[in-house]
Amino acid sequence: MPFLDDDVVLAFDPDFGGRLSEFAALHPVWVCQSPANREAAERLWAKDGHAHQVTVFTRANMTSPENAFISLMDTIDQHHPMWRRLSVFGCQATPAVREALADYGGSTFEEMPGGFAVDRGALALG
Repeated sequence: MPFLDDDVVLAFDPDFGGRLSEFAALHPVWVCQSPANREAAERLWAKDGHAHQVTVFTRANMTSPENAFISLMDTIDQHHPMWRRLSVFGCQATPAVREALADYGGSTFEEMPGGFAVDRGALALG
């Protein structure tokens, strides 16, 4: 399966490291800083195969996954301006999250275990 850079994965789950390799093989992944996630990212970086596809971010001053997600959206959109789908783990699609995503064209939400996915309409991509 080809690498899909218009599908971006965001993980606010501190224990996401075990799944990092599976997602990074196909998509850019942004994962929150934790010992397990950092260790998994460093293993991938050492292999050099997926180094450019994994970004570790710090949630230090973000009180909740919801706030962290909303705070990160500008950065995600700047780094991946053509994103069509965000798969988000460790955060729920609360009304505030949905409202923030509406500003980026997020229109179709799908609940999934441990998170949600959102698709962006073609008009938002301009």
